[in-house]
This record gives sequence, C-alpha cells and structure tokens, in this order.
Amino acid sequence: MDAKQLDKAELAAANINPETGLATDYLNHFNEVAMLIDMLESMPDMAEEILEWQPLSYPEHFNNTGFRAKDLAIKAYELCDKDVKKRFDEACQAVEISIGEIQVILQSGVEALGDPTYWSKQLYGLIAAVGGVVNPNGLGDHAVGIEEAAVSGEDQSAIDALFD
Repeated sequence: MDAKQLDKAELAAANINPETGLATDYLNHFNEVAMLIDMLESMPDMAEEILEWQPLSYPEHFNNTGFRAKDLAIKAYELCDKDVKKRFDEACQAVEISIGEIQVILQSGVEALGDPTYWSKQLYGLIAAVGGVVNPNGLGDHAVGIEEAAVSGEDQSAIDALFD
C-alpha cells in the first residue's frame, strides 16, 4: 500500500496533499523559528527561544500538535513514495542545518548574527523548497540559494497580513 491508495478526498479534507501524502502543517515547525529570527532586531530576547528550538521528525510534530488528522498525516507520510520522502527529508535536513548554524552563531550573542532578516530570508527560501516537495507547483522542489531566498517587501507584507 502507498499514499496514493489512501482516500484522496479524506486526505484533501485533512489538508494533506493526496498526491504526495504530505501536509504543509509540518512547515509550521520551521516557520515558527524563522519568524522568531525575524523578530530578533526589535526583540533580542527571542534569541533564547531560537536557541531552544529542536528538530522534530514528521511524526513527532504531528503527535505534538493539535492537528485534527494527525494519525492520517503520519500514516500518509509512512506510505509516501520513497523518492518523494527522500526529497522531503533532504529538504527538511537543509532547513535544520541552517537553523543549527544560526543557533551556533547566536550563542555568541544577537549582535554576532548581524542582520537577522538575512538569515530569516534564507530560511524562508529553504522552507519554500520543502513546500515545493509537499505541494509541487511546477517549480518542483529545487534547492533555493540565499540569493533566491530573499523575500520581497511585497511578499513579506502578504505573509504578515496572514497573521494579522
């Protein structure tokens, strides 16, 4: 059995991509730390929370959240196509490595990080690459370099509006 044999309507209703078997809810685990990094300039005390951040596996994330269809999300992930899962796991690992690098720098103090938005933009680009594996959109799941990761002011305004 693979994820494509699960009920597509049930997966879609649960916000799980019926084709990949993956849910974008997992991206919240990364988006939270990226937003904290964004806030560092005006709220340097967020450094402590960033330093406390730890990677969570896909199943761990869903077991620790209030996601209503967590069992289905975990099952779909476990049944996910092995190539999709490999690309997903590699993209997630790139985000985790980047966050780890930021944490190492941040141990020397907020000022050691320089411009926090430089780092958060890099993270948002890497997170977008993970999203490209979850929900392929024609761009695929190509790796996003620092230059490509920059979020324009217009794009950031749209993202900020979602949280207002």
